[in-house]
Amino acid sequence: MPPDYAALQSTATRMIATMGRSAVLRAIDDGTETPCTALMSHFGARERDGRLISYDDRRALISVEVAVAPDPEQHRLVLDGKSFRIVAVRTVNPATTMLYYDCQVRA
Repeated sequence: MPPDYAALQSTATRMIATMGRSAVLRAIDDGTETPCTALMSHFGARERDGRLISYDDRRALISVEVAVAPDPEQHRLVLDGKSFRIVAVRTVNPATTMLYYDCQVRA
C-alpha cells in the first residue's frame, strides 16, 4: 500500500503550527510581508561542515500554507523581531505532495 501523502502533509502542517511560531517572509525589494509559521531548530553536528552550513546557521521549517514560497533571492525570514537571511530552500514534496519548506537561515 502506498504512503498516504495527504496525511503526511496534514501531520507536518499540524506539527509546525503547534510547535512553531508566527513569522513573516519580508520581500527584500519592497518590504512586503507575507505571514507564515516557522519551526526553528539547529543543524546537527554532522550537518555543520563549516563551509556550506556554518556553526550559527539555523534550520527553519516553514508550513506550506504560506501564500508565497520562500526564495533566498527575494525574501528574509523575520521571527521574534530578528531578521534571518535565507541561504537555501529545500522543498520537501514526495510524490508531488508539498509537505513543508526546509530552509537554511543565517542571522
